[in-house]
Amino acid sequence: METDREKLPRTWPDHLDDAARALNNRVLPALKYSPKELLLGLVIDTKCTTLTHSTTEPLPADAAIHMAYAAQQRLDRYEEAVKHAMRRKQMFDRRVLRRQGVEVVFAKGQLVQIYRSDLDYTFKTERKLLPKWSRPYRISEKLKNSYRLENLDSKAIAGEYSARRLRAFTAREGTQLHSEQQEFVKRMKEMEMENEGSKEQMGKETEEEDGGRDRAQDMKAQNGMTEVQPGSEETRAGVEGEEQPDIEDEPQPSIEEETLVDDEDVVIFEGGTWSRGARGTGDEDTATSA
Repeated sequence: METDREKLPRTWPDHLDDAARALNNRVLPALKYSPKELLLGLVIDTKCTTLTHSTTEPLPADAAIHMAYAAQQRLDRYEEAVKHAMRRKQMFDRRVLRRQGVEVVFAKGQLVQIYRSDLDYTFKTERKLLPKWSRPYRISEKLKNSYRLENLDSKAIAGEYSARRLRAFTAREGTQLHSEQQEFVKRMKEMEMENEGSKEQMGKETEEEDGGRDRAQDMKAQNGMTEVQPGSEETRAGVEGEEQPDIEDEPQPSIEEETLVDDEDVVIFEGGTWSRGARGTGDEDTATSA
């Protein structure tokens, strides 16, 4: 391999395959596996396959076992990646706490300033004159370790700001901003108390409604009152004391007996008999009076 720095810019395409092979086969500390092993599902940390078994055609059961092994391998590596990220987060938190002493948390409505980190990455002469911290803003919402801000006129500012770029701002006593901030905090506390009172009132009203339903059900149970469902026996029978028409008074035809005699159906009813005729003969129906 050529290591001459003068020739390397002209010959780097010749080493591209070697570089890609090194990246794909190196073991990642966060995953404990190489990218090639995870991508292709290569079997590692197991016994070597015998020559006879490796030269024979794999069975469907062998393919299913290998796919299950590859899926479990990827799940294990995902768990390792999450653990690695948690360890790095803990190290970062310890470093921040060691430098600042305590965790920085801002309350809603608190005045803060934003650090202009863009001035750290420019070499313009303006950076020598421009202030690194912005004018005061108010905290409008907390999102884990980030915050949303608003102007002093309660107009929201686009974007989210990390706690690392914010610092508390205390207005000087006797200034207009100090009096406005005190009034704003007072109004905010009154609104919170009103919201809590309305929630408690709604809870009491709900409890009273539930208690009224329970008392009504208890009174119905004591008086023996039951709701009549549509289609029930009580509905069909009608209200107690109401006269119902007597169905038996209406004349109804009554069939006493029906018999089958040889190939002919004969029906006997009050007042005579009716013969349907022999089956398949085409005879007309006849009726005979008693």
